[in-house]
Amino acid sequence: MTRDPDKRRRLAAANFGRLALLAGGCVAALVLAEVIVRALSVAPEVVVVAQGRYRVSANPSIGYEPIPGLMYDGEPLTNYDYRSEETNSLGYRDRERQLARAPGVLRVVVLGDSVAMGLWIDKREDTFPAKLETYLNRQGRPAEVLNFGVVGYNTLQEVATLEERGLAFGPDVVLVEYCLNDRQRDDGNMLGRLVAAEKGERSLSAARLSRFMAWSALYRFFRFRVMAGFAGTYRDTLEVESQRLQHDTVTEALATLGSLARAHRFKVLLVVFPDFSDLHQYRFGEEHQTLRLLSASEGFTHLDLLRPMRQCEARGMGQSVALDRYHPTAYGNDCAARAMAAAVASMK
Repeated sequence: MTRDPDKRRRLAAANFGRLALLAGGCVAALVLAEVIVRALSVAPEVVVVAQGRYRVSANPSIGYEPIPGLMYDGEPLTNYDYRSEETNSLGYRDRERQLARAPGVLRVVVLGDSVAMGLWIDKREDTFPAKLETYLNRQGRPAEVLNFGVVGYNTLQEVATLEERGLAFGPDVVLVEYCLNDRQRDDGNMLGRLVAAEKGERSLSAARLSRFMAWSALYRFFRFRVMAGFAGTYRDTLEVESQRLQHDTVTEALATLGSLARAHRFKVLLVVFPDFSDLHQYRFGEEHQTLRLLSASEGFTHLDLLRPMRQCEARGMGQSVALDRYHPTAYGNDCAARAMAAAVASMK
């Protein structure tokens, strides 16, 4: 049986015509819907807001997180913290890391805040996590030191980051950089601004909204009116967690870390950075002692950097170990990394 080529062409043309008519109808319907929504003024106005290196995390316990693969070369450092280094695919100030590792390599995951991230330290190689990796390898101990530090994080957010991302790398050691401001929220209201943006009532993170989407009244209507009801539970949870992060959660977070260490068979090194305002007439000994007791109760190895920093300051020939009350200089980072390398090497 022979087929009629003309008939096939006519059938194909008819099908194409139907598809074109359907597509045209859809486009016309969308245009009409856009016109109606605009005429009725039911779509909220939004403003695209750039939030620097950070965005709202899908995990309410983390609150906000760094944006992956972001490089900044501008002048103001608000919400950027350092220039000219691209974040890795997870968003952290570290080189790209693979989940798999070579046999015999010690893997250390660093949790911390702006001290671990290296606030105002120009080069990543001068931050203590990078220095620690260098010193461990120089000692003949092949090691990878992964930096998960994020500016403004407290201990609760750091442990949540470990659960969310760090455990996947199978750490042998989790190093917690403890800053003496960790008992209070100290993120410059980063989370508050991002939460307000995420609500979408007046603004939305630039990472989540294109210019065209912001222009379309139809999109804004469905995103911020129709879909708002479905997103309510998450936003409510996020706001509850935002309030929770304002309270002292150190003991709770370290207890959770202890449970994780036992379940996943890694060791914990709790490293306490001193308040640098006066290393010699020191006023925070009680807090250091409290943290030492918390480490002991959870079976952590404890490293207090007050004494090493005093020693480095004394032999520094004019070099300061600190940029401000909480943040070490590149020299201070190097001093910390040397003490950490010795502590890691001594862990059984």
